[in-house]
Amino acid sequence: GRAYLRFVEAEKITADGLVEASAREADLEDEGLRLFAERTRDQHDLWHTLTDYGRNPFGEACLLAFTYAQTRNPALAVITLLGAIKLAKAMGPGAKHAIWQAYKAGRKAAPLPHQDWESLLAQPLAEVRTRLRIPPPQKYQEVLTAYHPTPAN
Repeated sequence: GRAYLRFVEAEKITADGLVEASAREADLEDEGLRLFAERTRDQHDLWHTLTDYGRNPFGEACLLAFTYAQTRNPALAVITLLGAIKLAKAMGPGAKHAIWQAYKAGRKAAPLPHQDWESLLAQPLAEVRTRLRIPPPQKYQEVLTAYHPTPAN
Protein backbone atom coordinates (compact mmCIF):
# COMPACT_ATOMS: atom_id res chain seq x y z
CA GLY A 1 0.00 0.00 0.00
CA ARG A 2 2.83 2.41 0.84
CA ALA A 3 4.55 1.71 -2.48
CA TYR A 4 1.30 2.43 -4.32
CA LEU A 5 0.82 5.66 -2.36
CA ARG A 6 4.38 6.75 -3.20
CA PHE A 7 3.69 5.99 -6.86
CA VAL A 8 0.47 8.02 -7.11
CA GLU A 9 1.95 10.91 -5.14
CA ALA A 10 5.12 10.97 -7.24
CA GLU A 11 3.10 10.84 -10.46
CA LYS A 12 0.50 13.34 -9.12
CA ILE A 13 -2.38 11.12 -10.20
CA THR A 14 -5.75 10.12 -8.81
CA ALA A 15 -8.25 7.42 -9.68
CA ASP A 16 -10.52 10.17 -11.05
CA GLY A 17 -8.43 10.31 -14.24
CA LEU A 18 -9.01 6.63 -14.90
CA VAL A 19 -12.73 7.00 -14.27
CA GLU A 20 -12.97 9.90 -16.72
CA ALA A 21 -10.90 8.04 -19.33
CA SER A 22 -13.17 5.00 -19.29
CA ALA A 23 -16.69 6.25 -18.74
CA ARG A 24 -18.02 3.51 -21.05
CA GLU A 25 -18.27 1.02 -18.15
CA ALA A 26 -21.35 2.93 -16.98
CA ASP A 27 -23.11 1.79 -20.17
CA LEU A 28 -22.79 -1.91 -19.32
CA GLU A 29 -26.21 -3.31 -18.48
CA ASP A 30 -25.01 -6.36 -16.54
CA GLU A 31 -24.15 -5.06 -13.07
CA GLY A 32 -21.63 -7.85 -12.38
CA LEU A 33 -19.81 -7.16 -15.64
CA ARG A 34 -19.87 -3.41 -14.97
CA LEU A 35 -18.41 -3.90 -11.47
CA PHE A 36 -15.69 -6.21 -12.83
CA ALA A 37 -14.82 -3.67 -15.56
CA GLU A 38 -14.67 -0.82 -13.03
CA ARG A 39 -12.55 -2.81 -10.58
CA THR A 40 -10.14 -3.85 -13.32
CA ARG A 41 -9.92 -0.24 -14.53
CA ASP A 42 -9.23 0.97 -11.02
CA GLN A 43 -6.33 -1.48 -10.70
CA HIS A 44 -4.37 0.03 -13.61
CA ASP A 45 -2.06 2.24 -11.57
CA LEU A 46 -1.72 -0.43 -8.91
CA TRP A 47 -0.44 -2.75 -11.65
CA HIS A 48 2.14 -0.07 -12.56
CA THR A 49 3.42 -0.35 -9.00
CA LEU A 50 3.44 -4.15 -9.05
CA THR A 51 5.14 -4.56 -12.42
CA ASP A 52 7.48 -1.57 -12.08
CA TYR A 53 6.55 -0.27 -15.54
CA GLY A 54 6.61 3.53 -15.55
CA ARG A 55 3.93 5.89 -16.81
CA ASN A 56 6.01 6.98 -19.78
CA PRO A 57 4.76 5.76 -23.20
CA PHE A 58 7.19 2.82 -23.11
CA GLY A 59 6.06 1.76 -19.64
CA GLU A 60 2.41 2.13 -20.63
CA ALA A 61 2.96 -0.09 -23.67
CA CYS A 62 4.62 -2.74 -21.49
CA LEU A 63 1.82 -2.57 -18.95
CA LEU A 64 -0.79 -2.85 -21.70
CA ALA A 65 0.98 -5.98 -23.00
CA PHE A 66 0.98 -7.40 -19.48
CA THR A 67 -2.69 -6.44 -19.06
CA TYR A 68 -3.65 -7.98 -22.39
CA ALA A 69 -2.06 -11.25 -21.28
CA GLN A 70 -4.16 -11.07 -18.13
CA THR A 71 -7.50 -9.95 -19.59
CA ARG A 72 -7.44 -10.93 -23.28
CA ASN A 73 -9.06 -7.60 -24.16
CA PRO A 74 -8.51 -7.43 -27.96
CA ALA A 75 -8.45 -3.63 -27.94
CA LEU A 76 -5.37 -3.78 -25.73
CA ALA A 77 -3.68 -6.12 -28.20
CA VAL A 78 -4.15 -3.61 -31.02
CA ILE A 79 -2.93 -0.66 -28.93
CA THR A 80 0.06 -2.67 -27.72
CA LEU A 81 1.02 -3.75 -31.23
CA LEU A 82 0.83 -0.21 -32.58
CA GLY A 83 2.78 1.06 -29.59
CA ALA A 84 5.46 -1.61 -30.09
CA ILE A 85 5.94 -0.57 -33.71
CA LYS A 86 6.14 3.13 -32.86
CA LEU A 87 8.43 2.60 -29.85
CA ALA A 88 10.77 0.30 -31.79
CA LYS A 89 11.25 3.08 -34.35
CA ALA A 90 12.01 5.59 -31.61
CA MET A 91 13.94 3.41 -29.15
CA GLY A 92 15.25 0.50 -31.19
CA PRO A 93 14.26 -3.17 -31.38
CA GLY A 94 14.83 -3.67 -27.65
CA ALA A 95 11.50 -1.94 -27.04
CA LYS A 96 9.64 -4.74 -28.85
CA HIS A 97 11.57 -7.32 -26.84
CA ALA A 98 10.63 -5.58 -23.59
CA ILE A 99 6.96 -5.44 -24.60
CA TRP A 100 7.06 -9.14 -25.51
CA GLN A 101 8.68 -9.89 -22.13
CA ALA A 102 5.88 -7.92 -20.44
CA TYR A 103 3.27 -10.00 -22.27
CA LYS A 104 4.98 -13.25 -21.21
CA ALA A 105 5.18 -12.01 -17.62
CA GLY A 106 1.45 -11.31 -17.69
CA ARG A 107 0.78 -14.85 -18.91
CA LYS A 108 2.84 -16.38 -16.09
CA ALA A 109 1.54 -14.13 -13.32
CA ALA A 110 -1.37 -15.07 -11.11
CA PRO A 111 -4.67 -13.60 -12.37
CA LEU A 112 -4.52 -10.07 -10.99
CA PRO A 113 -8.16 -9.04 -11.56
CA HIS A 114 -9.27 -11.75 -9.12
CA GLN A 115 -6.99 -10.83 -6.22
CA ASP A 116 -8.11 -9.59 -2.82
CA TRP A 117 -6.34 -6.24 -3.14
CA GLU A 118 -7.72 -4.94 0.11
CA SER A 119 -5.67 -7.55 2.00
CA LEU A 120 -2.68 -7.50 -0.36
CA LEU A 121 -2.18 -3.76 0.08
CA ALA A 122 -1.21 -4.40 3.70
CA GLN A 123 1.67 -6.69 2.68
CA PRO A 124 5.21 -5.71 1.59
CA LEU A 125 5.52 -5.14 -2.15
CA ALA A 126 8.28 -7.73 -2.61
CA GLU A 127 6.12 -10.40 -0.96
CA VAL A 128 3.12 -9.54 -3.12
CA ARG A 129 5.25 -9.68 -6.29
CA THR A 130 6.58 -13.09 -5.29
CA ARG A 131 3.14 -14.42 -4.37
CA LEU A 132 1.63 -13.20 -7.66
CA ARG A 133 4.64 -14.36 -9.73
CA ILE A 134 5.53 -10.91 -11.06
CA PRO A 135 9.19 -10.78 -12.12
CA PRO A 136 11.33 -7.64 -12.34
CA PRO A 137 11.00 -5.98 -15.78
CA GLN A 138 14.62 -6.55 -16.78
CA LYS A 139 14.38 -5.84 -20.50
CA TYR A 140 12.23 -2.75 -19.88
CA GLN A 141 14.82 -1.38 -17.45
CA GLU A 142 17.71 -2.19 -19.82
CA VAL A 143 16.08 -0.41 -22.76
CA LEU A 144 14.93 2.52 -20.64
CA THR A 145 18.45 2.96 -19.21
CA ALA A 146 20.02 2.77 -22.68
CA TYR A 147 17.51 5.28 -24.03
CA HIS A 148 17.81 7.63 -21.03
CA PRO A 149 21.29 7.02 -19.61
CA THR A 150 21.99 8.34 -16.13
CA PRO A 151 24.54 11.17 -16.27
CA ALA A 152 27.94 10.23 -14.85
CA ASN A 153 29.07 12.07 -11.71
